[in-house]
Amino acid sequence: MKAIDLLMEEHHALESVLNALEAAAKRLRDGEPVPDGTLEDIFLFCRRFTDGCHHLNEEQILFPALAAHGLTPDMTPMSALVAQHESGRAFLTELQRAYDRFGAGDQSARGEVYILAREYVGMLREHIWIENHYFRSPAAKALTAEEDARLADAILTCFACMHPALEKDCGHAEAVIMNCPYANDIHNDDTQRCKCCGECSHECAMDI
Repeated sequence: MKAIDLLMEEHHALESVLNALEAAAKRLRDGEPVPDGTLEDIFLFCRRFTDGCHHLNEEQILFPALAAHGLTPDMTPMSALVAQHESGRAFLTELQRAYDRFGAGDQSARGEVYILAREYVGMLREHIWIENHYFRSPAAKALTAEEDARLADAILTCFACMHPALEKDCGHAEAVIMNCPYANDIHNDDTQRCKCCGECSHECAMDI
């Protein structure tokens, strides 16, 4: 399996967590019960896996390699993907702040959490769609065998060294989903389990 296919396979885990976030945020907005720790686990997953591993591997390895082959960051769809990475980080920050206000007793933050979650989910779904339909094929064709091996090694190394840490802190992707009954199941496959970058060899996008 090519490295770009490993990244695409990770989208299954992302989509399941996005489903969980959307449903849990809607229940929060409507005043319905949300299982304890569900949103906290989802936020942690998004910081450590979505941004701290999946997007980071793209930014530090995949995008520079593609730029060397003429697919520069100012080209569409690559420019859209880079911009969405930045937007995702901003959404997560605002979403965490709104949820913290709710946790401190601000009931008006319920609606804000839902709106931010819905916008974050919608943006990432579009991001995944662009990668699946417009980015996968040219990326797979452009990468040399050496570049592909380097990206695959980063993906698998991130999983190998971060799975124990993430399992200790919040459980792997399957555990996050199982704790939230509103999400779809994901396959029990190593390439689809969540990872984080707290101990990976590459620099993390944020200090967790």
